[in-house]
Amino acid sequence: MRALGMIETRGYLTAVCAADAMLKAAEVSLAEKITAGAGLVTVAVTGDVAAVTRAVYEAQREAGRINRKSLVCSHIIPCIAGELEHRIIGSGRQAPVDGSFFREEEKGMPEPVRGPELMTAPTRKEYERVEAEYGRRQAFAALRKLKVIELRDLARKFPELSIGGREISKANRKRLLEVFAALQEKI
Repeated sequence: MRALGMIETRGYLTAVCAADAMLKAAEVSLAEKITAGAGLVTVAVTGDVAAVTRAVYEAQREAGRINRKSLVCSHIIPCIAGELEHRIIGSGRQAPVDGSFFREEEKGMPEPVRGPELMTAPTRKEYERVEAEYGRRQAFAALRKLKVIELRDLARKFPELSIGGREISKANRKRLLEVFAALQEKI
């Protein structure tokens, strides 16, 4: 079964890095690069469903690593219709940018695979959910991906930390991670 996976990014650099991650992550073929204007670039790959899912997941991670705001959206069509495949991939032309070929209403779509990542400005509840779902080590790895300001915001939501108030405001990334590591050891 042939699947189509797409990732849309803001900026050409992010699209190139995402495409590179897709091709390195799984046995997929680069199908198309569509420039929609306003800096939006869509990269499409084809292959079997599992490979395309893995490739799109890795592209999401790579785009997020470059810039959290550069990933616009991603989508996987597990069984691409013959006409759609011919119009997007087989013709060698760029698909229209009006969205007529990229529908969100596909039924039976698998949810994108997500790793242990915290959202921007995470809440304590979200951190605890990630810790419960993935374990302490993975939760701490997700903490390391946050910006200093996000770490400070999260630290303020943990009154049991060994620092508080102004200390949090003046703490650098290394200090905040040390404090969270100490909290994890206590628990």
